[in-house]
Amino acid sequence: MSVIAYKPLFRLELLHDYFENGQAKGLILEPGANTQALMQRYGIVINTVSSRKEVYFKANETVADFLAYIKNTTSLDFFDFSLRVEDPNFYMFTALPFAEKQSYAYASSHPQNETFGNNIVLAGVAETQDGSFAKVQIYFQDIIDAVSEIPNYQLQFRARATRWDYYIINRSNLPLEGLTLETQEDFTFEGPKAVTLENGQDALWFTSGNQLLPLSEVPHYKFNLLTQLQGAGERTHSQKVITGLPVPNLSNFRIFKENGVEGLSSPMYIYV
Repeated sequence: MSVIAYKPLFRLELLHDYFENGQAKGLILEPGANTQALMQRYGIVINTVSSRKEVYFKANETVADFLAYIKNTTSLDFFDFSLRVEDPNFYMFTALPFAEKQSYAYASSHPQNETFGNNIVLAGVAETQDGSFAKVQIYFQDIIDAVSEIPNYQLQFRARATRWDYYIINRSNLPLEGLTLETQEDFTFEGPKAVTLENGQDALWFTSGNQLLPLSEVPHYKFNLLTQLQGAGERTHSQKVITGLPVPNLSNFRIFKENGVEGLSSPMYIYV
């Protein structure tokens, strides 16, 4: 019984810094119609490892000869893939236009692609929404010309960053003098500022202001709410009112405009 050996052609990887391990979730990458036909006709195999597609061919010739043969016999010169969104929250936690959904085109031939060692980060070009989130084209010649023997193409997505707004509502009428928000980070929150909410409730507002904070699958920040208490000898000390304030809800954003610039805030309401 003969053993069929396969060689790798290229890899296509989905990355997202919202997730703790950096591997994108909630996205389905599928070979397009042309690539499916090539797989059946020429014995191309696609292996899925986490968020990465590994494309192989029967290793009885070089990559250049194999791809040249396909091009000569089919007139095709690229592999195509479609990318669809399975997790509706993807649009919430990803740094994409918030008002309208768009489609994107990625191509290995795009001049704005960036190469880092064996990795080629593909640049996305916004298009009119056509039913799929993105289309990807990996050109034969780019595979042949790649610096590395096995090029690793990447689609990199960034986590959405928002202004974090905490509204402290004192329903219990606690003595909350000198409230502060402890961050243990290299930034501080503005406030507190007395405000009236849309429902008429009074609140104290802490905001990250110009410091936009990225959303994350696993919370990266821990904020505590402190109050200053008067001790003996007129000394004051801090006491924690709440340890570990909540992080933003993906379904709750608010559009704000300041100095002509529009942005997104994550409002969080804390009842004490």
